[in-house]
Amino acid sequence: MKCFRCGKRDAVIDGLCRECYLETHELIEVQEYIDLFVCPHCLSISKDGNRWKDTEDLEKSIIDNALSMVKIPKNARIIEMDAGLREQDERNYILAGSALLDIGGMKEELSFESKIRLKRMTCPRCSRIHGGYYEAIIQVRGPNRAMTDEEKIEAEELIAGMAEEMGRSSRDVFITDEMEMHGGLDFYISNARAAKNIAKELSRRFSGKITESKKLAGRKEGEDIYRFTYLVRLPEFRKGDFIEYMGEYHQIISSSGGTWRIYSLEKRVEKKVRGGEVKKFKAVARKEDAEEAVVISYRDGEAQVLHPETYKTVTIKTEKDPGESIRIIRINGEIYALRDDE
Repeated sequence: MKCFRCGKRDAVIDGLCRECYLETHELIEVQEYIDLFVCPHCLSISKDGNRWKDTEDLEKSIIDNALSMVKIPKNARIIEMDAGLREQDERNYILAGSALLDIGGMKEELSFESKIRLKRMTCPRCSRIHGGYYEAIIQVRGPNRAMTDEEKIEAEELIAGMAEEMGRSSRDVFITDEMEMHGGLDFYISNARAAKNIAKELSRRFSGKITESKKLAGRKEGEDIYRFTYLVRLPEFRKGDFIEYMGEYHQIISSSGGTWRIYSLEKRVEKKVRGGEVKKFKAVARKEDAEEAVVISYRDGEAQVLHPETYKTVTIKTEKDPGESIRIIRINGEIYALRDDE
């Protein structure tokens, strides 16, 4: 079949030969100027100033957004596309690229070029952050005591980690502010639903109690707007503390989801205890009370160590060789060896 336009060459697509098809069809369409919006605070990028995306590599994001605006015919398929940027100044670039297209079985390699203009615009998220916007406060408090540095670090890592993870799927989730208050921590969260989920996980992880409250913050479009407070109260006992439970001394290994793992100092075995049993716990020593002692001799699961205060020889259950140091705890005149991973 001959080309119906020139009648000279064989038709290869839509009744046209290759040369006539290329002369009568625009195979790749690129705007002469492509405008992109970049937030000067977080470097997120937007094509229209409304929908924003976070970016770790600004140059790659500029290229990706620009290429998404390249248009090809409906019957064409991109086999390969590559492009690079040439900087003119900090806000103007030249995008130069090439594309290999499959058009009805006919392969064509084409080049294109466009001018990229970057416009600075603060994204809605940064605007809210700098404006101090928040919908909820997560308050973390100890049980009638100040939180320890370890508890603060653990709470900070959990809340910051969850907020960051949620923020990857929704730019509406972020931490506006954090401050120390009344021996605990306050976190100002941009999204109330996210704050509630974070508070629940924090309460589960620490085996704490959560209390929810709200207050009227104003009205919008005829509806009341509330700000929520989620108070997470930590339990009296901490990881590493020593307790008396069921007539035996134990060390708390961990607490999570309402389950406590405790270690018997006498029987040297670990057990799990449900949260309802905590009311039977009696504090006998804090983790800071643990000490070091030196093993003098060892035989059949028992070792002789030097008492850290009287320097007298004391026999305890352990699996340490002479000369090694071990962690011990003194409770009511008795000395107990702690686990190696204590």
